[in-house]
Amino acid sequence: MEKKVKELSHKLTLEMEKYLSLKEKKLLEIKNLLRKRHPQETIKLGEERLKFFKNRLFYSIKTYFEKKEKKLENLGKLLATLSPLNILQRGYSIVKSYPEGKIIKSAKEVKNGELLEIYLSEGRLLVEVRRVEE
Repeated sequence: MEKKVKELSHKLTLEMEKYLSLKEKKLLEIKNLLRKRHPQETIKLGEERLKFFKNRLFYSIKTYFEKKEKKLENLGKLLATLSPLNILQRGYSIVKSYPEGKIIKSAKEVKNGELLEIYLSEGRLLVEVRRVEE
């Protein structure tokens, strides 16, 4: 009988330990749940999310403006290559009828004795046509 009492006592001890362990685990889960729902924890999580989105927005804006700046730079270079002033710097000239100001593109548009205005990179000339060669 003593053996049986010891067995039952041991079994009861094991069951009580198991029960206490389960209750401790449940208590820990409830504490964690309460901690997650605590207003300060919610605020902290909100601040972390805000910081994340703020950084993401900053990066997106920075990238957007870098792309726009590069595009503007490329358009500036293109505009510079097409600029009449740059064309004149390369040795070309712009010829216009005088006084009308119509751009002359072909010798066929000009007759002897006509006045032409020639724009150079440094200055302009007013000339009279003496001979036309087509």
